Amino acid sequence: MNVELLLKYIIKKTTNAENQQIEAWLNDSEKNRAYLNEIKTGFEKERAISGYEMADHEIEEGWQHVKVKVHERQALIKSNQKRPGYFWFTRIAAVLIIGLILGIAYRLIVLEGTSVVYKTHQTQASEKQAVTLMDGTKVWLNENSTIHFPEIFEQDRRLVKLEGEGYFEVQRDVERPFIVQLGDIEVAVLGTSFNINQNNPENVKVTVSSGKVAVYTENKNQYVELAKEEIGVYDKQGDELNEGKNTDLNFLSWKTGVLIFKRASMGQIVKDLERHYKLEITCAAEIRQKFTFNGTFDNQPIENVLEVLEAVLDVNIEHRQESIHIK
Repeated sequence: MNVELLLKYIIKKTTNAENQQIEAWLNDSEKNRAYLNEIKTGFEKERAISGYEMADHEIEEGWQHVKVKVHERQALIKSNQKRPGYFWFTRIAAVLIIGLILGIAYRLIVLEGTSVVYKTHQTQASEKQAVTLMDGTKVWLNENSTIHFPEIFEQDRRLVKLEGEGYFEVQRDVERPFIVQLGDIEVAVLGTSFNINQNNPENVKVTVSSGKVAVYTENKNQYVELAKEEIGVYDKQGDELNEGKNTDLNFLSWKTGVLIFKRASMGQIVKDLERHYKLEITCAAEIRQKFTFNGTFDNQPIENVLEVLEAVLDVNIEHRQESIHIK
């Protein structure tokens, strides 16, 4: 059982669902109940000694003191082989360490009140990153994207902030909705998967893969509820929020590496290839609406894709200095 969760239980900061989880764990064995009591003892001892305030240098000094004592005790045991004494001492050392850790956590959860400590993950150009939040929610960041999230979620909600593009698989928690702040709009869910794209400065797109997602403007004047295979688009300039059917088969190609085309025109193919490979691709106007191409490319280099298109669609592809031209 996670020590942080048990600490929240001790200071009555857990949700009903977390209470049920902990109480079931306590009922499993006497050993579990003894462990919780040990943490309570360490917590109360540290709180009494520190008076709720432990400076960083005091925590570090205490930790160093414990390490020195452990090394001294280990050296003594080596010489006289008194194992019972060793177990007795390491048990005390463990309680001391728990006390130090709980002191830090107590300040974060109780003393800081409503001020939330946020962590940040950021990706650079050509970099993607997966992040797992403390509730089990998984987030994939596209390049040049940033997510801000708290070390410990609040009791009544799970709030994060996203810049750029990210795909979310949210762990379900009916008592704490998951909220993504995007500046002008917010996205709220209980447990679902969806993609948020803010790469276009003119709009924000929310595309749902599973479950339901609520999207609303910051002032709550506009609201849409999206289901699987639906998209919400917020027009920043017009301050307008709309919903519709998602027709973009490749909105997640940045994450999966897979490009899918079903009866795609050359214009659609060019658009998806430009976005996926970050290339400039031009196309003769007379063939933009031609063709109904079907095909799937699974993590293929652009050269392989162009070779297939050239053979199947009978087009000519020219490689120029910094662009590709199809005619």
